[in-house]
Amino acid sequence: MKYLFALVSLISLKTFSQVPSHGAYGLFPQGSIRVIGMGGAFAALSDDASGMLFNPAGLPHSEWKYDFGASSSRINNEEGSTDFTLNQDYNAQFYAAAAKFGKNIVLAAGLSSPFELKENSDAIDKELVLISADLALAFKMGKFSFGVTGHYEQASLKFRNDNFNTPLAEQENTVFYPTIGLSYRGNRAGIGVSHTLERVHDIDESVNSSNSQSFWFRDVEIPSKTTIGVYYQTNKKVLLVLDLDIVDAPENSFLAGSGTDGANTGLLLLEKQQIVIHGGLEYLFLSNRKTEVRMQAGGYQEPARFAGGESRNHLTLGLEVRFGPLQLGVSYDQARDFQNTAASFSLSLGHI
Repeated sequence: MKYLFALVSLISLKTFSQVPSHGAYGLFPQGSIRVIGMGGAFAALSDDASGMLFNPAGLPHSEWKYDFGASSSRINNEEGSTDFTLNQDYNAQFYAAAAKFGKNIVLAAGLSSPFELKENSDAIDKELVLISADLALAFKMGKFSFGVTGHYEQASLKFRNDNFNTPLAEQENTVFYPTIGLSYRGNRAGIGVSHTLERVHDIDESVNSSNSQSFWFRDVEIPSKTTIGVYYQTNKKVLLVLDLDIVDAPENSFLAGSGTDGANTGLLLLEKQQIVIHGGLEYLFLSNRKTEVRMQAGGYQEPARFAGGESRNHLTLGLEVRFGPLQLGVSYDQARDFQNTAASFSLSLGHI
């Protein structure tokens, strides 16, 4: 009986001592123009350099020998309830380069900044930024391929004096986590599966006490995600894609930036698994040796992340134009109180 009591006490202690965290993530897609334009459905393709973020197993199925891609997104996301609305307005960046060795092995490296939040209250500027350095290795065996991306991610939280813009306090933490993927490519159809592990950045919350009444310095949590994707090439011009994202439940995590009045205040994210279905298509308008013009369209339903919230239906569009090895693109993701406008530049060398 005493052992049972000890076990219950240990579990209770862990539950009540768990430090609240920032839920610094979204359920909307980021990456290349094709990813955003097709509604985030990319796991079965994942064949440009940005694929290292989604499913690195797709990289060896590409036709290029060297690929470089860069994209910049302007994200405006308003989330909240009738009592509190948080406006997250920031830029997200992504850079990646990939090289194929022989016909079956690809090595890729990238740098991304997927999340940034700035807030001003109590005459203090507050900032939460995520930056990730990524390295991927993938290889192909016939129609099957396997890949893994290692992510070295840093979370940085800062206080700055509003009048003099001088740093008052700063906390940084780095974690390493992998994305693992499998892929199969047939003649006209394929399937891809990827899994990204949860990460939690351990932040010293005591920094708050001497700098602000806002409870800004807290742990940063991004839950694990599993994605299953399929594609079907109906003909030379039309490509159909579909993804299923399964995002694990966060624990004791508040919407980043919403907890300002104490350790346990803010918009508490629902502690339940979230499922997001992404779908889209790509249409090839023009194709010759020197030029290609492609249009993407898609959408997805973003579920509510906290009690009292509402789901949002997203419509996405994309356009890519290739001149020889150079490719330029723009994409747009629109929903209620949400907008993501992205532009990209890429360079593919070898057989395209």
